[in-house]
Amino acid sequence: HFLRCRSGNSGIPLLTIGTCTRRKKSQVSELIKRGIPDEFRPLVWQLYTGAHDSPLKNAYHKYLKETSPFERAIRRDVSRTYPKHDFFKEKGAGGQTSLYNVMKAYSLHDREVGYCQGSGFIVGLLLMQMNEVDAFAVLVQLMNEYRLRELYKPCMSELGVRMHQLDSLLAEHLPDLYTHFVAQAFAPSLYASAWFLTLFATAFTLPMATRVMDLFIAEGMDFILRLSLAILTQFAPRLIQMDMESMIFFLQQTESTEWEDHGRILFETATALKLNQRKLKKLRNEYLTVRSQERGEQIELRRLRTENGLLMQRLARMEEDNNYLASQLVDCNLQRAQLAEEVIRLRGSVASMYARESTATLASASEPSTVSALTASASTAPASSSALPDKVPSITGVNGVSATSPDSNASELGDMC
Repeated sequence: HFLRCRSGNSGIPLLTIGTCTRRKKSQVSELIKRGIPDEFRPLVWQLYTGAHDSPLKNAYHKYLKETSPFERAIRRDVSRTYPKHDFFKEKGAGGQTSLYNVMKAYSLHDREVGYCQGSGFIVGLLLMQMNEVDAFAVLVQLMNEYRLRELYKPCMSELGVRMHQLDSLLAEHLPDLYTHFVAQAFAPSLYASAWFLTLFATAFTLPMATRVMDLFIAEGMDFILRLSLAILTQFAPRLIQMDMESMIFFLQQTESTEWEDHGRILFETATALKLNQRKLKKLRNEYLTVRSQERGEQIELRRLRTENGLLMQRLARMEEDNNYLASQLVDCNLQRAQLAEEVIRLRGSVASMYARESTATLASASEPSTVSALTASASTAPASSSALPDKVPSITGVNGVSATSPDSNASELGDMC
């Protein structure tokens, strides 16, 4: 079996692709660019990625017996992956089951990445060419050797690198379109993220998406970068006339037949583009440096936010204490006012008592002169008063003493006083 060049009969034995030298692998890459016969594609993909003899094939069925924390999310997305394709459109059938199994197995194999939504379209594309076990082995190789897992990590730093590189290449190769994008605040992440995360599987029709996978396996992620730039180059005159909403709609088309009509030109343009690897590396380092600084600033920002939160809590407690003390102060002032009123009332009572005591003292001081006057009056009474006992038999005086005569009465009154 040979992978043959369209222009001749020379070729390279398929079984040696996985172990051939760098020079021969470069020759195979050139042959892949010219097209892989459909009947050879599954084997070429496995051999070129090095998945044909992967020991992970033995671990696949073990993963299926385990439980993944992403099972619910995977089940939800299975029906959304290639919903129009006969192999996947029937719910619970073989295609959807295989898709679920492979993505579940990978989520257990690579727990850092787990499951990312865009990976389902890549797995689906593999399953259209090979069985579950082989698809899983190829997926692992694509994730590790082709750095796809870097795109799917939670931080998605590799995706940010590619967006930065695309933006810089756009400014260099298509300055007018770049200026238009800047004016519309149309960043690469708004239209190109899905291109990289799904390797154009959602944007192109199935034949074109399969061809993209051929070239991705041959050249790696740089081909996706070149193809993105080729699309922008091809449709730049139209894009410059569009507003932001129209550009999003146009560049986020799914299974676009219009793009398929330009497929040959797009692939030729992408293949012909030459990227300066030194510049790409510089752009990568530039982005990662800025990202590192931003990460440091974010860490500092989180620290300041935490510190601010603690200070706010302390402030809240101090406000509560202040409100409590203010309430206590109001109560104290109220009690003080009440005590002041009580003091005034008591002072008034004391003053009244002093006044009554003074009156009583004055009254008691004037009583002796009155008694003396009465005594004198009694001594000058007429003698005829001695006849009173006949009419008034007895007068009981104070303390039961009988008053039988004025003299004795006066004498007793004097003694009492």
